This record gives sequence, C-alpha cells and structure tokens, in this order.
Amino acid sequence: MYIGNFIDTVTSDIYNQKFFDSNFSGKGAKSINRILVGYGAFDGTIIVGTDIGIFWAKLDSSMEANWFYINDIQYPVYDLAIYGTNRLLAATGGGTYWTEDMVTWTRETSASMNFDSYSIGLS
Repeated sequence: MYIGNFIDTVTSDIYNQKFFDSNFSGKGAKSINRILVGYGAFDGTIIVGTDIGIFWAKLDSSMEANWFYINDIQYPVYDLAIYGTNRLLAATGGGTYWTEDMVTWTRETSASMNFDSYSIGLS
C-alpha cells in the first residue's frame, strides 16, 4: 500500500516543508501501519502511523487538509491509541511515545517500556 494513493504528498510538502521541516519526500514512506480518528482531546483529528513516523491533520468538511509531520518521531510507528481521553500513545521502533497536544512528545522511559514497541494494549 503506497501512502501517495491516499495523501497528496507533493502538495503537503510544498505547503509544509518550510514551516514544519518535513522529511517526507526525502525518506519516501511506503506503508501505513495505523489510522486513528481522534476523540476526547484529539476530537476532529486524524492521525496516521507510517513506516517513517506520524502524520496528522484536522478533519475538515472539504477533502483537502494540511498534513503535519511529527519531526521528533522518525521511527516506524506500528500502533496508535488514545489512553483515557487526553493522552495519545504511539508504539514505535524507537520506543513508546506520548503526547497530550500533538506538539510535545515524550518517550516513555520506565523500565518496563524502555524498548521498541509494536503494539499497545490498554485495559
């Protein structure tokens, strides 16, 4: 599955490269591993985990959106989950990360989670 079939990568880079330092074109994502439609604090967003990181956009009534790349997480993202209503978790090839605002991402460093993660199970 090629991400370019679903996301206009050229236009995204043209409008986002200067301001958000997107490395999308340089690395060339080849797979989408997880798509999450946000709720709670992330209501109105769509978050996509790919083999090169996380892309997200605000849902809009039109089919066009500005996609943002999370430059801090340049690892394969295997799973995404919202814990409670205000914390987004990402299982990546570089460990488990979390955010409450899509801007500040923190790597979980507790002993039980301080390694690559491939799936998130919440109870």
